[in-house]
Amino acid sequence: MGYLEKLVEKNIINRYQLNDILEKVKEMSGDIDRVLELYKIPDTETRSAKAAFFGVPEIIAPEILQSNLFGMVPVDAARNYRFVPVIEENGVLKIGMLDPGNLEARNALQFIASQTNMPFEAYVISYSDFNRIVTMYSGYQGDATVISHHDSSEDVSNLENDSVGAEESDQISFSESFDTKIKSTDAS
Repeated sequence: MGYLEKLVEKNIINRYQLNDILEKVKEMSGDIDRVLELYKIPDTETRSAKAAFFGVPEIIAPEILQSNLFGMVPVDAARNYRFVPVIEENGVLKIGMLDPGNLEARNALQFIASQTNMPFEAYVISYSDFNRIVTMYSGYQGDATVISHHDSSEDVSNLENDSVGAEESDQISFSESFDTKIKSTDAS
């Protein structure tokens, strides 16, 4: 049960709710973050419980993102492994992860770090911040210098976004290289 026990310890959920949540997770193909959102468990509490359980610091994604971030992590990798670039600071890429315990995601991050020659630091990110950033990826168009997001409601499905920056051709070639490397690693 992992970090859900932390939510029980903090009286965010009780044992009965825990059982209901675990049943719902089975119904929803294991998407525990989505289930916690449906149960209206505050993102801040979930993020904090994950950080305590995994021993990984928390990060809150800024409203405006740096233009070079989306070229560093392919959108398919971000969706699949459930991590997103949040900020680049002092030559280190800070990555927000929904599941810092996912070894496949960590291996993918190691590969990305080797391809970009930029080390990374893993952080726990909230489900809503993750979805907001992935939505920004969908609006990725090139040439703008910043990526921003204007959230007019709490509903993730109604997110709006502005343009984002970087060369799409670089992202495509990197994505292809990334997919090829991961597939060859999986075959080994």
